[in-house]
Amino acid sequence: MLTGDEAKEAAKPLVKLYAIVNADKLNVRQDPSAESPAVGYVVQNERYPVISETDGWVEINSGYISADYVDVKLALDEAKKLDLKSMVFNMYDNLGISSVDTYLNIREEPSENATIIGKMTSKSAGDILETVDGWYKIKSGPVTGYVSSEYILTGQAARDEALQVAELMAIVSTDRLNARTEPSTDATSGRRFPAMSAMRCCSSWTAGWRSSWIPARPLFPLTMWMCAMRFRRL
Repeated sequence: MLTGDEAKEAAKPLVKLYAIVNADKLNVRQDPSAESPAVGYVVQNERYPVISETDGWVEINSGYISADYVDVKLALDEAKKLDLKSMVFNMYDNLGISSVDTYLNIREEPSENATIIGKMTSKSAGDILETVDGWYKIKSGPVTGYVSSEYILTGQAARDEALQVAELMAIVSTDRLNARTEPSTDATSGRRFPAMSAMRCCSSWTAGWRSSWIPARPLFPLTMWMCAMRFRRL
């Protein structure tokens, strides 16, 4: 590691114009417009090389971010703190965690007589969209509906619970994805998973393939391989 004057000289050609995020969470948009689809997000204190600046928008490698929520200045890149569990909070605008032993029904309308359109398992997470007379409208995975607020943790209680139960997951980001017995498209296909299926990640990663725990049978998980390019990591 270089130090002192030697480090300063080596750093001079590395100085770039960076956008340093000063909001808790900031959407990255496909085009420089608030109406453009969000393609990702960045979080506070992260810094990204500036590609261009256009009418209140800053272009970075993954899209455009609002100039209102970043400081643009000459700087060096810095190490980023990798805290995967804390990063989970940035995925939700208003985090809610199911507080049940088995599962919580998601209903089409805020009523116990409404049609059940999905289920949140114990300690599942979702984004609370609104509150309606003892019910939360919530988006959890691909399902948006209503759950009884009695069984949802919010605020600091939800954050504390999330830190206890959060784990690295792989989420299928294509319509259907085959799980294979080896990391190869020529290997036997064991199961096919629909979009938004979630699986626990194993440590193995081989040439664009991710090894994941696939619940092939209750209580007997089977390690299988799925194309990493079709995953987004959660």
